[in-house]
Amino acid sequence: AKLGEAHPDTLQSLNNLALILADQGHLAEAEDLYQKALKKSPEDHPQTLTCLNNLAGFLQAKGQLAEAEDLYEKVLKKRKEQLGKDHLDTLAGLNNLAALLKAQGRLAEAEPLFREALEKSRPKLGNQH
Repeated sequence: AKLGEAHPDTLQSLNNLALILADQGHLAEAEDLYQKALKKSPEDHPQTLTCLNNLAGFLQAKGQLAEAEDLYEKVLKKRKEQLGKDHLDTLAGLNNLAALLKAQGRLAEAEPLFREALEKSRPKLGNQH
């Protein structure tokens, strides 16, 4: 069976390939794949949000912090709407945004986000995680 270019599994494969290419230093090709996957993805699909999150991390690593922050905030907002503010994927997004703020030296903004992510994750993951 042929899945097609816009099937979530195909988009997941594009996202995964982009991650590997970025790790190998093929940054332009990785960014092109992220953009290709996003153009074909339904805007609010969970896989789209994963791809956006990964693109944000990619941009953060490239030093494009403002763009990364915008994407992390978009993903966090959509995940809160779709999954709820206490879902582990939402909390991971909160942690990602906090880490970006920390990397920018915006510690006072990062700390409450880290605390919230920790406090809400602990009951779900346990103290040993």
